[in-house]
Amino acid sequence: FQQELSIYYLDSILSFPSDPSVILASHQKFTFVSRLLFEVYRLNNFTDAPGVTIFAPCDDAFSDLQRTYPEWFKYLNSTEDGFVKLRYILLAHIGSGVLYLDQIPMNKIVVLDSVLDGQKLDVLAINNSQIKTVTVNSVPVVIPDIIASNGPIHGIGGILIPVQA
Repeated sequence: FQQELSIYYLDSILSFPSDPSVILASHQKFTFVSRLLFEVYRLNNFTDAPGVTIFAPCDDAFSDLQRTYPEWFKYLNSTEDGFVKLRYILLAHIGSGVLYLDQIPMNKIVVLDSVLDGQKLDVLAINNSQIKTVTVNSVPVVIPDIIASNGPIHGIGGILIPVQA
């Protein structure tokens, strides 16, 4: 019986993953969604949910929103009624359960229930020319597996519009 042992030298203390709101606020690609989440939720209570996967739209996704979904874009600078609609959209981006991209089998759809009742998040991994491409409801994942305190955050290149919106 032979056993291998590895010893690593660390030059800093390992820390626990941060709260999703802190991660999003500090990442240069998520400034818009971070601001929206703070405005809509005020107290960032979305970060209290245990065991979730967050599909966070990158800033570039919001520039496409005005062109592709003009009826939703008007809520971005809205009042309390608009915040209700925005909250509805944002909840569609949070899946119940933890899903890291290496858990997705190739060419199979993994379905996560959204925290928004009745909504599903279809996550698909395909292999294009030796490159693993992952999508959620046909929107590409562009920044995978950011580790947060309650599950992963995946940056996506679009906005998930709820089916019954």
